[in-house]
Amino acid sequence: MSLIVQAYRRGRDGEFTWLEVDFPFNTMAGPEAWRDAVWGSAEFQALGLELLPSLRSGDIYAEEADLQKLGAEVQQILAKTTDEGISFRTKNIQAAVRLALSQPGCGVYIG
Repeated sequence: MSLIVQAYRRGRDGEFTWLEVDFPFNTMAGPEAWRDAVWGSAEFQALGLELLPSLRSGDIYAEEADLQKLGAEVQQILAKTTDEGISFRTKNIQAAVRLALSQPGCGVYIG
């Protein structure tokens, strides 16, 4: 299985409408093993990240303040990583965050 990242709009009854990011970005956030090996790694925790390492114990639904926090975390990763695979998937998360921030009432799902 793979982790996905997707922007969404939550409706009045709690239902999700999934939003699509523009090419070249997509919904790939890495293989399932990345919950621990990458996003929950000691290296990323040492950066002070909180949301992405929380993938070790469950999925992320980032809305409001958490959406801003997720955006800051991906900026930190992109500033530090030289790994192309991690960078590509981090940019997918960044694109979903940008899309969610561009519209009211939106969030980002990773899981």
